[in-house]
Amino acid sequence: MNHLIRPAVALMNRLPMFYKFSLISILFLLPIVALSFLVVSELNRSVSTITKGIEGIDRLEQVNHLLDAAYRYRDYRAPGKLKEDPEILALADKARDDIDRVLAAFTEKAAVFDTNGHWKDQAETLQADWEALKSEDIYQQTMGPQFKYYQEFVQKVRALLSATIQISGLSQDASRENQLLLELTTYTLPNAYHVIGQARSYGVFALLDGQLGYALGDTVNEIYDGLTNLDTLLQPAFRVAASGSPRFSSQGVDAVKGVLNSLRAVQLMLDEHIITPMRLEMLWSEYNDQMISQMDHIRATNNVIFDVIANNLDGRLADELTQRQLIFIALVSVLAVVVYLYIG
Repeated sequence: MNHLIRPAVALMNRLPMFYKFSLISILFLLPIVALSFLVVSELNRSVSTITKGIEGIDRLEQVNHLLDAAYRYRDYRAPGKLKEDPEILALADKARDDIDRVLAAFTEKAAVFDTNGHWKDQAETLQADWEALKSEDIYQQTMGPQFKYYQEFVQKVRALLSATIQISGLSQDASRENQLLLELTTYTLPNAYHVIGQARSYGVFALLDGQLGYALGDTVNEIYDGLTNLDTLLQPAFRVAASGSPRFSSQGVDAVKGVLNSLRAVQLMLDEHIITPMRLEMLWSEYNDQMISQMDHIRATNNVIFDVIANNLDGRLADELTQRQLIFIALVSVLAVVVYLYIG
């Protein structure tokens, strides 16, 4: 033991008292500063990730508005172009203007999370595809191909929806609650909107035609079955999301109930006014209004989801900033005490 202690004794005997305390203090402070630096660096990375996620949820909401407009354009443009109905085409034109406005907003301000420019490239490609669709707008002669022709653009918008989650870092968010809600807004609810939109578009076309042909009847029956299958998938998805997010469960109870009821309501309308009657006599505008009222539940649910995720991210960002501030205050306090004691 004496051999081990001798070098330290020799060093301390050579140093004045001030330097002895200085050396010991520095050796104690070094690991404290190093650990604090590591913690602060991790907090800085976490703050940066959350900040990108907050911007990502804003962009995601914009893309969701774009998807809503794309669905409306598809649903109205397909029957309107085939039947050359000015009122339906006017609804499609309104959706077209909404798409133009949202796409233009994407280029006004660069996204902070888009460090490599991948999101911007995909948004610009989508805008180019949209301009090509507007300029070409090919007439397909029958409802099925015409609907699928516009559906291609809808699929590209849904791809941008997924890309926004991936590139912004929301897909790597540590919160299970946020992940469950993101699954709802990017997969489950768009599927519901798609099927109800099909029922709206094909129903409007059938009502304009005044009768349900054989081929169109098969498609409408498939849509009816699709609503049944979707109903069985939506209920467990909402139950899981509600169990993982008490805030969504309390704030979105009415909207979720409306979505679940809307599927059955759309089925009933298809059966009573499109499938069963020998001659279709319901006004397409009345049918369309009822479909819009059912889709409003999906929009309301999406609004609740975005609010809950944004509040979660804002709360976590505030906590991270507070922790970082406390670490800086603790370091400054320790250094101030050490300097004060040295002065004494």
